[in-house]
Amino acid sequence: NLLDGMSLLVSGREFGLVYFIILVVAMIYLIQAAKQREFKLKRLPAYDAISEAVGRASELGRPVLCHCGQRDLNHPEASATLAALSILSYVSKLCAEAGVRLIVPTMMQSTYPIQVDIVREAYIEAGQSQAFQPTDIRFLSPHHQAYAAGVIAIMEREKVASNIMVGQWSGITLVIAETSARLNCFGIGGTDQSSNIPFFVPTMDYAIIGEEMYALGSYIERNPDDIGTIVAKDVMKVITIVVLLAGIVLTAAGINITSMLGG
Repeated sequence: NLLDGMSLLVSGREFGLVYFIILVVAMIYLIQAAKQREFKLKRLPAYDAISEAVGRASELGRPVLCHCGQRDLNHPEASATLAALSILSYVSKLCAEAGVRLIVPTMMQSTYPIQVDIVREAYIEAGQSQAFQPTDIRFLSPHHQAYAAGVIAIMEREKVASNIMVGQWSGITLVIAETSARLNCFGIGGTDQSSNIPFFVPTMDYAIIGEEMYALGSYIERNPDDIGTIVAKDVMKVITIVVLLAGIVLTAAGINITSMLGG
């Protein structure tokens, strides 16, 4: 029997199991709670920065560029793309209301029609359907270097006033961000990839770091599932910090935590 001699619980990992169960229960409870009442989320500086970016473009009479990363919806890390699409929806709304031209380049085939619909609906809701230009949502290339070259060409040719790039990115991040800074574009960059955050911080006016991108997307969409998940993660962070501090205090006091747990 393959199960002979095997234990349901792996010795030494009991705490991890308990932590996981608490996280799941807290997440389910808070998602249901978010559907019943509204949780107050912290207003992120990037939220106001987007308004500033659109306002700057309106004053200059030049377009806004907004792109949503390099991960398709069938990718395991598609959650970043979904958050980026939520941010695109907000950018589209602001541009439509201000009468600002919005250019959306993409290298993702599955999200191209979604981006077209997002921008179109924003302009229709603002009563600016005649200002919507389908050709401004541009599928450039699925190849990274070709996409970067296309974006740089758009920024230089269209004299873009503001560059908003959020989502999952690769090595072309610095190429696009540096060009944006060189052309004096008002830049907002966001990603949850630690390897690309250092590219955004020195080149962009505002950097959306890590989970802030998901929080911003949830702040915009007000989706109870997303809000409940974010609140649950914050609660677990507090619990983790409390447990770590308790462990440090007990260890400093010479109390053997393992023996207390029966190990």
